[in-house]
Amino acid sequence: MESFTSPVVKDEKYWKEFNAMIRNPSNLQDDHLENKVPVPVDSSIPCANGHPSCNGCGDEIADCSAFFDQLDEYYVSLELENCGGATTSAPSDSAREPVYDTSAWIASWDKIASETVTVRKPEVTTDTAVIQLSNKRQDYAEAGVFCDYDTDNIGSFIFVADGHGSDNVINRIRQVKMAPHMPAKSPLESMQTQLTTERVCPRGITSGATAAYAKVYADHIEIGNIGDAHGFIFKDDQLIAESEDQDWDSESERARLTELYGEPLTMPSRLSKHSQNMFLDANSSRVVIEPCCSIKAETPTCIRQISASYIHYPFQQAMDGGVNQRAKLAPSQALGHHGRTGTTPNIINIPIVAGSRYRVVLVSDGITDMMNTKSCQEDVAFLATQSAAAITELGRTRWQQEWQSYMDLDGNTFEQKVKFTKSVEFDDVCAAVADIVV
Repeated sequence: MESFTSPVVKDEKYWKEFNAMIRNPSNLQDDHLENKVPVPVDSSIPCANGHPSCNGCGDEIADCSAFFDQLDEYYVSLELENCGGATTSAPSDSAREPVYDTSAWIASWDKIASETVTVRKPEVTTDTAVIQLSNKRQDYAEAGVFCDYDTDNIGSFIFVADGHGSDNVINRIRQVKMAPHMPAKSPLESMQTQLTTERVCPRGITSGATAAYAKVYADHIEIGNIGDAHGFIFKDDQLIAESEDQDWDSESERARLTELYGEPLTMPSRLSKHSQNMFLDANSSRVVIEPCCSIKAETPTCIRQISASYIHYPFQQAMDGGVNQRAKLAPSQALGHHGRTGTTPNIINIPIVAGSRYRVVLVSDGITDMMNTKSCQEDVAFLATQSAAAITELGRTRWQQEWQSYMDLDGNTFEQKVKFTKSVEFDDVCAAVADIVV
C-alpha cells in the first residue's frame, strides 16, 4: 500500500483554481504574463496593489510578481523544474520570460495530481491482488488517485477487470491502464471509446472484459460495474450495498437488449452443434439466448449446479470490412467486442458520514463464484475484514479444494464429491480493496 501526500498543498480550493488556470492556454500568453495574470486566491500573498488577496482588485492583478512567487513555491518545492522537456519553474526576478510550452505546464499539474495529491478527509488506503489460476491469465487490478475533469474533485480509485475471449482487450487495458480514464464522468464508457476507436479486435476476433471501479471522494463513494465484475460497500463492517451483475437474469438487462436488438430468441435445447449453427445463421440479426449451466458455492464446502444463459449477439460488420463471428457471452455487457454489447454501467453512490469506517471491495467472478454473499455470513465477514491478497488466496483455495457437489438432472438431484484439477477448469481471481476512515 502506498500513501499519497503532498507537502505543499494548502487546500483543495487552491489546487482547483491552480488547475483551472494552467489548463487555459490563454493564461500563459505574452500579454497575460506581462500584464494581467489570474492568481489563485491566497490571503498570505498580497497582490501588486497591496490587498491581502486578489479580491480587492478583482481576479486579475497589474503585476505578475505574486503569481510567480506562488509558482516558485509549487514548482521549486516539488522539484518539477524540468517537466516534459521544458522549463516549468518560475524564472528569477531579474529575468522573467513568458513560458510558451503549455503542455509542460499541464504535464506538471498531471504529475502532481497523479503522484502527490491525496484526499485528506477521508483517509484512504488501497490494496490490490491478482492470482492467475487458469491458462487464460486474464484478470487485472489497479489502484491510484484521480482529479475529475468536470468538477476538479480529487480522490482515490480502485479497479478490476476480467478478460475473456482473446487477450486483445485485457492486454490493451493493462497497457494503457485505467488511471487516464478515471477523471471522466463515466470511466468505463471512456475506456470503451478508446478500445473501439483503436480497433483493438481485428477481423474475426472476439475479445472483451468485464470490469468494476470505485471512486472515493471526500463526501461519497461511487462504484460502477459492467458485466459480472462485482462491487461491495461496507460501513463499520456491515454490508450496505453491492452491485448487480449484468446478465440474462437481470430484468433491466433483458429490457435493454430488447430495445437494442428486438425481442431475443431462445435456442431450443439439446440441439447438435451443427443444428445450433444453423439456428444462429438463420437468425443472424437477432440476439439468441442459449440455456446452459454454471456453478455457484452455497457454503464454504458445498457447491451447486445452477441454471444460466449464454447470450449470442448478432453478427456485426467489422470496421475493416470483414464480418465478425458472433459474440457468445455469459455477461450481457462487457468492454471490447467492438461495442456491440452496449456500454451502460450500473452505478451506485453512497454518502460518506463522519465518524464511520467504510470499505469497498471489487472482485472478479472467479471470487464470487466461490463465495456466497447472499446467505453465508462467514463469506461476507471475510470480505469486510481481509486484505486483497487474503481474498484472492481464499479464491485460490476454494477452486482447488474438494467440494460436496449437488447437480440437478431431469428433476433429480445428484450428490457427489468433486475437485477441479486442470487449469482449464479454474478461473483467475483478482480483488481490489479501499479502506476509508473519516
